[in-house]
Amino acid sequence: EALENSEHANNTIVVLWADHGYHIGEKNRFAKQAFWERDTRTILMFKTPEMKKGTVCKAPTQLLDIYPTLVEYCALPKNELNEGNSLLPLLENPNKSWEHVAVTSYGQGNVSLRDYKHRYILYEDGSEELYDMINDPNEWTNIAGLKESQKIKAGFKKAIPQKQEPLSKVSYYTINEYWRAKVKESHAR
Repeated sequence: EALENSEHANNTIVVLWADHGYHIGEKNRFAKQAFWERDTRTILMFKTPEMKKGTVCKAPTQLLDIYPTLVEYCALPKNELNEGNSLLPLLENPNKSWEHVAVTSYGQGNVSLRDYKHRYILYEDGSEELYDMINDPNEWTNIAGLKESQKIKAGFKKAIPQKQEPLSKVSYYTINEYWRAKVKESHAR
């Protein structure tokens, strides 16, 4: 109400986002360190003065998209070093076709990619998971090994970031055995 009743009601963009999800028993886990939908999904809400209330968009987006969206919306100069995609086309038309995937990484060489229909996970050891999020929203059936999944995986592989920075030498992230080993490795560099 304060914003709506202020002089800034017609020139303010509100963005609301949150940290990633958390398992509370699903898939026999109580944690947030995984690549599945429940761990990687979060809220991302934009409200511009022109938008209608209650508009929902189901396109796969990522938090990296916030900055490019605000830059374009505000007609500011682009910074070519920034990653992410402007969501302005989706803010203008939530049903617009969206060719981008949402990318999540968890340590160097581990990546999860999500489009409208599938989630693809590639681990640093080369193992893969692929889920049909329409017919298997709880990600119980890994279809990565099926012959008919090869084309889907090939499309996702094109979107994997070519460069991932190594863990910082000052990191002390020791939540589990994987990270304890990675921290030890980074400190030895």
